[in-house]
Amino acid sequence: STVGEFTAAVGNSAVDKILLAAGIYELTSDMCTGSAVCISRTLTIKAGVPGAVVLNATGGRRVFEIQSGGTVELIGLNITGGSASTVQIVCLLNPTAAFHPSPLLGELDILLSGSQGGGVLVGGNGTANFESCNIHDNTARYGVCLHL
Repeated sequence: STVGEFTAAVGNSAVDKILLAAGIYELTSDMCTGSAVCISRTLTIKAGVPGAVVLNATGGRRVFEIQSGGTVELIGLNITGGSASTVQIVCLLNPTAAFHPSPLLGELDILLSGSQGGGVLVGGNGTANFESCNIHDNTARYGVCLHL
């Protein structure tokens, strides 16, 4: 798989599951403002070999933006190199969790920390499910990881 094939598959509404080959995917352009990969539909993105896929936004943008209406399952991915600014974030302590933007997050292990997620932004009415993902080395104005 190449970055171009990956982003084309994300943009193709006929594709509902993407299986990524092991490797480092350097995401150097934006699908939407400030984010390398933007999703507003139901989609599964899975590493062919869990832990062997690195999605790296190279410090120039956020890695994922799950927009309103988007429901995404991310499996076995390393999400890194994201950068964003402003608002509130939540860092994953539990790598197998579902996030639904809501004040009721009691079943999740979370750490409140600061600004818009450099790794993943989950917009209003968006949902992201994570399984065996490693979200690391992302930056934001006051924090890193995931913005709800």
